[in-house]
Amino acid sequence: MRAPQKPLGFSHRKNLNDGDLVSWKVWVVQDKKLETIVYYGTILDIIVQRRGQRDVYVANILCSNNGETIQVNLLRLEKEETS
Repeated sequence: MRAPQKPLGFSHRKNLNDGDLVSWKVWVVQDKKLETIVYYGTILDIIVQRRGQRDVYVANILCSNNGETIQVNLLRLEKEETS
């Protein structure tokens, strides 16, 4: 019998908290060129979701670019420093 697995993103969870300013990158193809877009937002809360056959840490984020609430896998997030 296998030991219970920790949710994917467990090690990142230690460094991220509600209210943190974070960024993440999205790659899109525009005019036949691959471009990277950086988004910024604030973590509202962090939850565990079942995705496929595994539990994964996901952050609900208030996106600064469009004001929508979105979900992003913790592994894609980088914490931004604030003064």
